[in-house]
Amino acid sequence: MLLSAPRRTRRILLTTVVLCLALAPGVAHAETAPAAPTRTYLVTVDDGAQGAVANRLEQLGADPRAEFGEALDAVAVQMTAAQAASAALLPDVEVVAADQTYAVNDTQGVDSAWGLDRIDQRSLPLDHAYTFDSRAGAGVRVYVVDTGISPDPTLGTRLSAGYSAIADGYGTSDCHGHGSHVAGIVGSTRWGVAKAATLVPVRVLACNGQGATTGIVAGLDWIAAHHPSGTPGVVNMSLGGPVSAALNEAVASLVGRGLTVVAAAGNASADACTVSPASAPAALTVGATGQNDARASFSNYGSCVDLFAPGVAIPSSSPTNAAGASMSGTSQASPHAAGVAALYLAQSPAATPAQVELALLTAAQPVVTDARSASTLLLSSAVAAASTTAVDVTTTATTTSLKLAWTAGTAGSTITRWTVLRRVVGTGTWQSTVVTRPTITFSSLAPATSLDVAITGVDATGATASTTLTVATVAAPDAPALSASTTLRTARLVWTAPTVSPALVTGYTVQRSTNGSTWSTVATTTRTTTSATVTGLAPGSTTWFRVAASASTTVGAWSTPLAVGTAAAPSAPNALAVTATSATTATLTWAAPSVSAGFVERYVVQRSTDGLTWKTVPRAEPSATTATLTGLSPATGYLVRVAAAGEGVTGSWAPSVPLTSLPLPTQPAAVGVNATMTTATVTWQTPSEASAVTGYRVGWSLNGLTWKTVDVAADARTTTLVGLKPGTPYQVRTAALADKLLGPWSDAAGVTTAVAPSAPRSATVTARTTTSLTLTWAPPTTAAPAVTAYRVEWSTDGVTWAATSVPPTTTQVTLGSLRRGTIYRLRVAALSPETTSPFASTSGTTATS
Repeated sequence: MLLSAPRRTRRILLTTVVLCLALAPGVAHAETAPAAPTRTYLVTVDDGAQGAVANRLEQLGADPRAEFGEALDAVAVQMTAAQAASAALLPDVEVVAADQTYAVNDTQGVDSAWGLDRIDQRSLPLDHAYTFDSRAGAGVRVYVVDTGISPDPTLGTRLSAGYSAIADGYGTSDCHGHGSHVAGIVGSTRWGVAKAATLVPVRVLACNGQGATTGIVAGLDWIAAHHPSGTPGVVNMSLGGPVSAALNEAVASLVGRGLTVVAAAGNASADACTVSPASAPAALTVGATGQNDARASFSNYGSCVDLFAPGVAIPSSSPTNAAGASMSGTSQASPHAAGVAALYLAQSPAATPAQVELALLTAAQPVVTDARSASTLLLSSAVAAASTTAVDVTTTATTTSLKLAWTAGTAGSTITRWTVLRRVVGTGTWQSTVVTRPTITFSSLAPATSLDVAITGVDATGATASTTLTVATVAAPDAPALSASTTLRTARLVWTAPTVSPALVTGYTVQRSTNGSTWSTVATTTRTTTSATVTGLAPGSTTWFRVAASASTTVGAWSTPLAVGTAAAPSAPNALAVTATSATTATLTWAAPSVSAGFVERYVVQRSTDGLTWKTVPRAEPSATTATLTGLSPATGYLVRVAAAGEGVTGSWAPSVPLTSLPLPTQPAAVGVNATMTTATVTWQTPSEASAVTGYRVGWSLNGLTWKTVDVAADARTTTLVGLKPGTPYQVRTAALADKLLGPWSDAAGVTTAVAPSAPRSATVTARTTTSLTLTWAPPTTAAPAVTAYRVEWSTDGVTWAATSVPPTTTQVTLGSLRRGTIYRLRVAALSPETTSPFASTSGTTATS
C-alpha cells in the first residue's frame, strides 16, 4: 500500500463541465462585456507553500477561500478558467483541478438483517447469529466521511463531535440519511459491526447527498489535524466521484499518519479504478455482494477492489425512522469493512494500516463469484489479534517461481489452515490462498518480480502465527556481450556469460535477422558453450545477430543487435601472364587478389578456344599462384583465365589472356650413320622448325617395317646404337619430339655392320711332355685383320674350362703345369673388340705323357 503520492508536474485538469461563452448580436452602441463565470478550484501546492500561493492567486484577481495543510497541501480558490490557466504557471503550484461533485453510493431497498450474519461465518447458509469479539471496537475512532450522523439511541454517547464542510446550518447532523445509515453499519448496537467503537461525523456531503472535492479534502484535512495521537482510527468513505489525484493523495496522507482508510468501490458496475477515492492505492476498497456471495450487479470491480462485503438490502439507522431503513450499495459494504477494522484495532491498537489491511484480507474467504476482480475475498469479522509467534520462512526462487516453506515453532504444529496473501510490490490488490500445509509455490511469475507476502495461521484455540515479508523471483539473465569475426560466408560469434543470474543459465539462443527487426533462431548452445558458427551467409552481406541466455524456460535479455558484415567475394587475381609454352603445355602465373586475399583457399584456372565454352584445368596444388596447362593441341590459340575461390564462393575472373601452343618440329636434317660390327653412330642436324623440340627419337630396323627406337635429349645431335649384329644391313632414321608428340621422321639411312672374325683353322697339338701340351692353329679365313687376340681354353671334363690369351700375331701356345698322364680337351677362338669368333677344337682328346 502506498504511504504517499509522488509530486506531479503542473497542469490544469479539465472538468466535466465546460463553460461556453458566445457573443450576442452586435448593436450600434458600446456595451460592457459580461464578467467571466467563476468556479471553485483546488490548487495543490508544494509543502508549506499555501500562504505564498494564496497571495499570488489574489494578485491574479482570484478569491482564495481555504487553505489545507494536513491531509493535503492545497488552497481552495474561486476563479475563472483564464485565471486557473495562469495559476497553473505560478511557482510552487503542482496541480490546478476544478472542483468535482461527489455523491453517496447507495440505493434504497427492503429491510433484511443478513449482513452481520454473513461476515461472522466462513460459508453459507446463514446461521441467523452474529458473534463478535467482546471488545467490539472499543477505543477505536471511526470517522464517517459522509452526509453527517444524526443522534441515535443505538449510538449513544459514542457519537463524538466532528466537522462539517457544509455551511448550511445543519452542522454534523444528517439531513440526507446516508451518513447515519453508514454509521449504523459501522457501530450501532443494533445494526453495527463494532458496537463499542467511537463514531466521528465528518460531513462533506450536503442534504442532496453531493459535495465538492474541496469539501472532502477539507474534511480529511480536519481528520489529520484533530485525530488524537496514539489512538487507533479508521476512516470510512462511502462516496465517490471522478478520479482526483488530490483526493487520492489526501487519502495516502491519512494512511501515512496511521489511519486506515476504507472506501466504497462505487455503484456504476464499472472499473473502480476510474473513480475516487476507490482508486486511491492507499485505501482499502470494498465492493458489494448479495446474499448468494455473488458480486452485486451494481458494484464496481477491477484491480482496485481489495475485497467484498455485504451491500444489498442492508438495514441500519435512519434519522427519520426509529425502525431503521434498508439500503443497497457499496456504501453499505464499506462500513462493514470499517467496522471489522475497528474490531481488529481494538485487539491490536498499535497495528499499522498495512497490518489492518492484511488482517482483514487474511480472515476473508475467497468465495465471491462473478467478482471480475483480482480479489474474490469476502469480508470476515473473525480477525485474529496480531500474532506474537514468529514464522520463519525459507524461500526458493527461480526466474518464474517462488517456493515458500515455513515453520512456527510449537504453535505451528497445531495450525492446519494457513492463509497466504500476496501482491506485486507497488500494486494495491492482494490475492489470497488457503493451504493446509506450511508451504506454497507461486508460479508463472515474471523475472525480478517482487511480492509482498503475508502468512497467517490460526489453530482451533485461536492461537495465531503470522509474518509478512517481501520476496522476489530471480532476475532473468542480462544480455551477454556479443562479438563476431567473419569470413566470406561464415560468422563466428563469441559472447560472454551474463553478469546477472549466471548460475541459472541453462543455455543460449542465437538469432539472426536480415533487417534488424524480424528474427529467426540459428543456433542453440549449452550453458558452457559461449560461441557459435553460422554458415551459409552471402559474401559482402550484412546480417544482424543477437544472443540471449536462458534460465530454464525464461529467456533473458537479448544482446544489442550486432551488425556483422561478411568479407566480400575475392576480386580478380592480379597480373595474370603466360610465362612458358610448348606444343602441348603452357605455364601461367598470377598474383593474389586485392580484395579478400586472406580468405582464398584455391584458384580456379580455365581455358577456352572460343571464349564461350570454358574448361577447368585440374591442379595438384590448388592454392599455388602458378599453373601448368597440359594436353594442348600444337600450334593452337587459347584463352586462359583465373579466379580466386574460398568457402564455395568463386570471385571475379581475371581478364582472359591469349596463348598459342608451339607447332610440332619438322624432320631433322643431314642424318648420317657409321657402323662397326655391333654398333652404329647416328648424327643429325636441328630441324628447321625446332621451337617446340623437347628431345629426339632414333629408330633402326632390319626390314624397314619393324623398328626399335631410343630417345635422347633435346640438345643431342648424335647417338650410338649398340647390340647390332655383325655384318648385317640396317636402316636408321630420326625424328624430333615435342613433349610426347613425335614430329615427322627423317628419310632412312642404310648401313651394314662389319663382319665378325671366323674360327681359327687347323687347331692341332704339336708337342707334349708329362706336364705340358703345345697347341698350334692357323688364322681365321674372314676378318683376320680385326683379330686383336686369341683365346685358348682347356678342360678335363668339357664342362669346366681354363683359359689364356695370346697376341694376334701368335698362332701357337704351350700350356704348362698340367697333370701327368691326364687327358685334356683343347680349343681356340679369335677375339675382336666387339665379338668372339666360334671356337676351333682339336680333333680329339690329348693326354700328357
